[in-house]
Amino acid sequence: MRPSSVFLFSVFLFSVISASAQPRDRSSFNYLYEDSASLDSGGRLSLRETEFRTGYPVWKEPGRVVSLGLRWTQYDFLSSAPPVEDFTAHSLRFPLTAVWPRDAGWSWMANVAPAIRSDFESMTSDDLGISAMVIGTYPWRPELRLSAGAVYGQDFGRSRLFPALGASWTPTPEWQVDLLFPRPRVTYKATPSLTFIAGMEPGGDQWNIDLEGDERDLALSEYRAGLGVEWQFARHFALVAHAGHVFARELEIRDGRRKESETDIDDTWFARVGLRFL
Repeated sequence: MRPSSVFLFSVFLFSVISASAQPRDRSSFNYLYEDSASLDSGGRLSLRETEFRTGYPVWKEPGRVVSLGLRWTQYDFLSSAPPVEDFTAHSLRFPLTAVWPRDAGWSWMANVAPAIRSDFESMTSDDLGISAMVIGTYPWRPELRLSAGAVYGQDFGRSRLFPALGASWTPTPEWQVDLLFPRPRVTYKATPSLTFIAGMEPGGDQWNIDLEGDERDLALSEYRAGLGVEWQFARHFALVAHAGHVFARELEIRDGRRKESETDIDDTWFARVGLRFL
């Protein structure tokens, strides 16, 4: 077993053992599979993604919460064709999140996350990165909340600044419609323990990797749309499953700001299963 996999599994076990002993934000462990698809440069590519995330409040008082988190994602690229012959990349983030919830007027959330994105073949300053987000939410009506803000991150495969705009509508206690870019979704709570989900989300990231002895930036961008279900089978545990379509896929290799190659990837399907700690 790879050292990174041992670390990931150890952190997962630690979270399970400590779940009842420490206050925490939501934690989750997910495994995603994307089926093999053709590359326009020849060959095929499939992707496996394993992720663990958790967070702990480090400061709380009425109307304010500050949390420190951990998010580790391992990406296994399976291909026999250049430029991405079989290899593994990692994204390790340390998000610091502050929330100012309010019953009336604007509520705010700010997040900054230093990160390491690398294949861990060697470590340089090019493996380091950061993402950040500021979101404000306003209760326009009892069932309608408006949101506006900005995000700097790698949600579309490269570092960029983009707006986060939208609305969240709850017409009934069972239904919730979140029209929030770039992750719109609709949820239906069929029973207290069973929730159905339909939504879209960006996939991918960017990493600094060793490519034939030279350092290069690899960026994967794609979008996923699908259906899911969440079943809360115990007080603090829920199983989650999603499946759907992956599209608008592209793989890019850069040397600094200079683009060396751009590869289109055919559409395919994905499936994801996970376990959440509530």
